[in-house]
Amino acid sequence: GIEHWVVGRFLSKKEQNMAPARSTFHQFVVPPLPEYRADCHYTSLPAFVLPAEAQGFKACEMTMERRHVHACHAGALVHALEKWDFHEVGAIDWQRIDENWAAAVKHGFALVPDPVKTLA
Repeated sequence: GIEHWVVGRFLSKKEQNMAPARSTFHQFVVPPLPEYRADCHYTSLPAFVLPAEAQGFKACEMTMERRHVHACHAGALVHALEKWDFHEVGAIDWQRIDENWAAAVKHGFALVPDPVKTLA
C-alpha cells in the first residue's frame, strides 16, 4: 500500500484507516489532523522560523514556538515583501514553487525541522 500520504484537508478516522500500518501522514492542513492511528506517523505542520530581522510580530501560532509561523503565513509575508500581486489561495501554482522558495530563503526564512517521532 501507499506509505506516504500528503494531506491538505481533514481526513476522517475511516479515511486514515485506509493507510497501511507504519504509514506517514505529511500534513499541511490547519488545524492538524487528529492522530487516530498509533501505528502511523504524523508530521508536524510545515512551519518557518521568522528571519532574525523580522520585528514587531506580537502573535503566536496555535501550537508553535515563538517566531515560528505556519508555511501559509510565511508565504503571505514573502508575497508582501516581494510586492507580488498574485496569491496562493486555493490551488497552488506548481510552476512558481521554486520562485517562492528562493524568495523565502532570500528574506531569511528557514524551515522548522520536524521532530523525529518513533512509532510504538
